[in-house]
Amino acid sequence: MRSTQRKIADALQPRWRILPWLALNEVFIAEFFASRPITLTIQADSEETFTTRSSGICVCTGSGSRSWFRTMNLQSTETIQTLATMATGKRLDEKEADELLHKYHSNLLFPADALKMAYMIYEMYRNSNCPKSIPARQMCHKVKVKSRGFDAGIVLDGCVSLPFNDGSTATFEIRPEYSLKNIILL
Repeated sequence: MRSTQRKIADALQPRWRILPWLALNEVFIAEFFASRPITLTIQADSEETFTTRSSGICVCTGSGSRSWFRTMNLQSTETIQTLATMATGKRLDEKEADELLHKYHSNLLFPADALKMAYMIYEMYRNSNCPKSIPARQMCHKVKVKSRGFDAGIVLDGCVSLPFNDGSTATFEIRPEYSLKNIILL
């Protein structure tokens, strides 16, 4: 019943609005029912739009690259060893695999003051109809996401949740006028 009431209230809202919240770290979009996949149409910068089914999408700033974004991209030592063996025919020992894994995980992080953001499509469903060229993650200046979700939501920085159902569109971008101001004391 709450879901139906939420959808009715959402339908009565103005069609275009800027939300009164800014996300500092990351935004996650998915179905509220975790086992249900969501279909999203995504456009990064001015590239071609594509549609994907997945468990959700995370859009993050540089400060968020150390949290959900990094966690979603974590790999194991065994995965690195398997890939290296497949690519080179040589099995890496534990130390070599750990060094390579550390380089990979460090490469996921980017500066908090970067005017770019990253998106990561979480658990993207790939089948024979899905183009192989769809990037699972990408750095960009602007991301536009359109929902085809039934009972979906946007979660800002892990604390504010908003409905994001079929037909809703969100545009994420970093604007210098909204950047945090800080002082470095020496």
